[in-house]
Amino acid sequence: MKFKLNIPNLLSLIRILSTPLFILAIFHLPKHLLAWIFLVIAITDFLDGYMARNLKQVTKFGKVLDPVADRIFMISSVIFLSLVFDTRLFILLGRELVALPGFIIFLIKKASVARISIIGKITTFLQSITVPAFLLGFDFAGLLMIITAIVGSFSGIKYTIKAIRI
Repeated sequence: MKFKLNIPNLLSLIRILSTPLFILAIFHLPKHLLAWIFLVIAITDFLDGYMARNLKQVTKFGKVLDPVADRIFMISSVIFLSLVFDTRLFILLGRELVALPGFIIFLIKKASVARISIIGKITTFLQSITVPAFLLGFDFAGLLMIITAIVGSFSGIKYTIKAIRI
């Protein structure tokens, strides 16, 4: 796989590199600042895909790097936020846990990582707003966590089934 560092791939790398900084911030910053930092980092996920498609900078490397960056950021962030603030946040890892076998199957089969389905995009969006909603103390955050967990688990199951069928 040829490595090409373009703006979308750089955004994915920034997401990976910002993950340990965000984890460190969890122990030192108030929740409202963490919410905004999380949101900014999450927005890089939307930006890298948008830019890759619209600037015609989609690469094989980026197709693998982007979901890896997403998993590194989301799983690490949610685990540490759960441990520090509220273990109920673990519920947001439903998709990540269910989709992980599918991701591994794609890599073992040396198949390109599956295109993200609309349900996968919805799950990512829900995760990206649920964590800040929780950190900001919005009343609807609990309901949003449950919705995100259900949609995310369905997304993960769909992804894994797709991987098995290849």
